[in-house]
Amino acid sequence: MPPLGAYAGAMSSLVIRTPTGDGGNEQYAPLRHASTLAANELHDAARFPTTLLVTLMAKVCLKHLNSLEVYDSDILISHLDCRPKGTAIITVSNHTSMLDDPAVIAAMMPWRFAKPSLARWSLCTQEYSYLEGKIASTFFFSGKTLPVKRGGGINHEMMEAFFDKVQAGDPERERIGRLKWGVGKLIARASQRPIVVPFYHTGMHNVLPQNERHELISIIPNVNQLIQVRVGNPIVFDDLFQQYEHDVVDGAAAPWTTEEREKALYSAITRRIEDALLELAQQTAVSGVAAYGVGLAALAVDAPVADRGDGQYDAERRDPVFPRWVHDLGRLPTTTLATLVAKVYLTKLNSLEMHNNDILLKHLDERPAGTSLITVCNHTATVDDPALLAAMLPWRFVLPSLARWSLCSQEYCYLKGSKVLSTFFFSAKTLPVKRGAGIDHKMMEDFFEKVQDGEWVHIFPEGKIDQHHVLGGRGSPERERIGRLKWGVGKLIARASQRPVVVPFYHTNMQKVMPQNERNQLNSMIPATNIRLGVRVGEPISFDDLFEKYEQSVVDGATAPWTTQEREKELYSAITRRIEDALLQLAKESGVDESQL
Repeated sequence: MPPLGAYAGAMSSLVIRTPTGDGGNEQYAPLRHASTLAANELHDAARFPTTLLVTLMAKVCLKHLNSLEVYDSDILISHLDCRPKGTAIITVSNHTSMLDDPAVIAAMMPWRFAKPSLARWSLCTQEYSYLEGKIASTFFFSGKTLPVKRGGGINHEMMEAFFDKVQAGDPERERIGRLKWGVGKLIARASQRPIVVPFYHTGMHNVLPQNERHELISIIPNVNQLIQVRVGNPIVFDDLFQQYEHDVVDGAAAPWTTEEREKALYSAITRRIEDALLELAQQTAVSGVAAYGVGLAALAVDAPVADRGDGQYDAERRDPVFPRWVHDLGRLPTTTLATLVAKVYLTKLNSLEMHNNDILLKHLDERPAGTSLITVCNHTATVDDPALLAAMLPWRFVLPSLARWSLCSQEYCYLKGSKVLSTFFFSAKTLPVKRGAGIDHKMMEDFFEKVQDGEWVHIFPEGKIDQHHVLGGRGSPERERIGRLKWGVGKLIARASQRPVVVPFYHTNMQKVMPQNERNQLNSMIPATNIRLGVRVGEPISFDDLFEKYEQSVVDGATAPWTTQEREKELYSAITRRIEDALLQLAKESGVDESQL
């Protein structure tokens, strides 16, 4: 039979013998198909394209589009290669994303493990993979998975089918949370004691993040993330089997239903696995300290030079030496500490009332890939950013890959000769800006590149702190002529190759938290408490009519020099006026007296 015909025949066999995970009533099919209990050469022939493609995609995604560091993988490989015949390997790990299996194992193992006869068996949830239709279930069965019903308990039918893989000596992987007893039952009932190898990974939650409802933010994995995997030595259970000798039941002869006397052994085995994974997590944390040191050094090297001592910017822009994911290693402690302090101060020591916060979250999570989010708001205190945004958003935005980029004035944050200060503010995802230098200065171009990259950027269009006006400090007639706000935000939006999503919000009473005197000097370095704060988020601002009206004035920032062309200025002004109107409307809705507007 030609190879194509052989594959078709093998696939037909796989389709026929795919386990039924969902009978359409959210229950398992009560009978296990006998042919699902042993892998054979015919099925492996059908599986090979699936395992090969998945391995290729995993290696490209985790090793090339991201960075993968694996420690002690030789432990796992040696036991896979040299274990006694008929002895199963059970690998156990933490579970932080939908890509963990098969991506992590496929990426960390040599290419030969793409061969179906060497690949692991795994469990896959019924509701996602083994639906009533045949196509999805066949695909996942071709990936050497069996269905499992979450919450179905350790006695349900398909756990018994999975146990048969242990009895047959197949490598398998039980994904755990902390921790179900199912893995304890698999080990305790095995006629031949399996080898249990733990590993712990970090960073996968950044590759495929979920929102607070455990829904995927995007089906497209993130790139430029660091994934670390640490493999541990096999876990020893000999003392437990000796201690619970009279509670051991041989799974080859006994019915699958758990006997009451077995539960203590299941629990003890699972606890032992938990301890092993926690130990690996601690070792990974120690590695994390070293990683933080590397990240901090990278930030120090790449921190922008903003001040040459003459009040001017460094005229030369340069590309960073280190990739973004290395910077993010050094940023995480900064973003974590800033978020913690902000949440405590604004929501515990003060009160923060938020309106329409879901609008911001929606566009952070659901905007099209490659599209920047620009948030704009009034600026009344030195702690507006990052404190307000950190307090408003869920904890997952502590991750540097999700946090915003912002601007920080040169004279406060990026001083000449102060490498410590510039490194710290760069670790907080800020770039320097020289107030009053205009919309064409070089560091604004660096900020614009973040927009071009589809990042979230936050900007204060007033250009400075103003505690004495509702929005902007310009007086008449200048205010009527050029508006209350600086045009820099208009340029960021007008020049973007892909139109950004612009979300405004207006906050009240932050000036009472960090009040300033008439010379704009802080009254105290210690923020005030017991202040009632408010934030109101608005709908994204539409500029479609402006881009249509000023169509001939649009310049693509991807190709044009950064210097503003005269014909662009009307568009910048119109965009900035539109933002001004949106912020003033939010001020009204926030209860600001209209006579002050």
